[in-house]
Amino acid sequence: ERTSVAVQRIADVAGVKVSEVTADADGDLAPFAQLVARMDFAAVYLALATGYDPAISPHVADLREALG
Repeated sequence: ERTSVAVQRIADVAGVKVSEVTADADGDLAPFAQLVARMDFAAVYLALATGYDPAISPHVADLREALG
């Protein structure tokens, strides 16, 4: 929950809209959440493969500071 709050705050400061969806592990949204998680994982590795380091994003630095 702490991470979710920090991500929402950082996104708000950056002007990014955030929609939060909460699903039970056995609910209808669980397969969708798993797909989104896989796509997010793939996006990070695609960025790394093309020479972009997502860890240097100022938003990731803000999140690390918020959670530190």
